[in-house]
Amino acid sequence: MKIAVEGCMHGDLDKVYDTFKYIENTRNIKIDLLLCYGSPRNPQIVSFLELLDLPYVLDNASDSRDTPSLSQKDDYSEDIPNEDEDDLEDDAERNNENRSSGM
Repeated sequence: MKIAVEGCMHGDLDKVYDTFKYIENTRNIKIDLLLCYGSPRNPQIVSFLELLDLPYVLDNASDSRDTPSLSQKDDYSEDIPNEDEDDLEDDAERNNENRSSGM
């Protein structure tokens, strides 16, 4: 099992996705699990993790797909516009197609 560990993404989803692609293309390593120990409370990051179709854990949830309600805010939460959701879905679909075709 190949595990990627990510600190705070700071909303830079493109860089995370590009890094996954780079590792898979240059080292032929498929990442099986993403551990993000930052604060992924904005909707873009949660949507991105769901669309990647990788196992993940948020807030020490016992079920890897259980996520806390995004309406619950903590001291670190902020409202970030989710304008790139369509782009995230397109990227995730391409990623899944590439994995299915053996790229």
